Amino acid sequence: MLPSIKILNEQKKTVLKQGHRIVDPVLLAHDDGNLGSFSLKAGALNPGGISKDGKRLIDVLPTGNIAVGDKMMDMEKSIINDAFLITLFQILIDTPQMTATEVLERAKEKGMLLAPTAGRLQAEWLGPMIEREIDLLSRQGLLPDMPPILRDAEVEYRIEYDNALSRMAKAERAAGFMRALSQAGEYAKMTGDLEPLDWFDFDTSTPEILDIFGAPARWVRSEEDVLARREGRAQAAQQQQMVDAAPSMAAMAKAVPKGMPA
Repeated sequence: MLPSIKILNEQKKTVLKQGHRIVDPVLLAHDDGNLGSFSLKAGALNPGGISKDGKRLIDVLPTGNIAVGDKMMDMEKSIINDAFLITLFQILIDTPQMTATEVLERAKEKGMLLAPTAGRLQAEWLGPMIEREIDLLSRQGLLPDMPPILRDAEVEYRIEYDNALSRMAKAERAAGFMRALSQAGEYAKMTGDLEPLDWFDFDTSTPEILDIFGAPARWVRSEEDVLARREGRAQAAQQQQMVDAAPSMAAMAKAVPKGMPA
């Protein structure tokens, strides 16, 4: 993209010069020996600027069309943006008012287009570079001590990429899940049969969808916290059931005659 960038720089210089001429134009004056130096200051009076019949003796030098320069620069910018995948990342620029499902579909589309480029970057450049850096750090003793559980397992590590490009490439899974869930929800709404929803494992899918969306880890509750909150809701519901059942139990106790076992 270096040639296009250099062309854009030269076009920008030309447009700046042209814009300067438009804002502060070059003046043309008739040389008849009567006109001396004239002032361009605001409110200045320049005698001899018009003829006896009211014709201007001083005029503006015609300038070119600056819009053409802007269009040429936009063409070069488009080439540069396409080369650096800028247009593929601008999912919500053109249509900012979209539902979550539409956002997923757009992200899936961009992920399909980015997958070949992302795969080559990871396989041919980032992957070998990261492995070499880890090897160098290990040889120099700069890595922290390995946790005992990992040392005893004797397993190999795997590189996981966490960035906008990798998340966009994974958007197909989240989009497929949301499409299937939407269809199952429509079926359950029409028929009243909730059994199709039993196939969806929300405890497994929700954390992965949060990861695909790029939600920060500190914003997501831990598994222990989720289980504790569920247990608390279950206890609260049980206590509420006991409170609701207390009046009927008291009425039944009053209805039992004295001396009879309750």
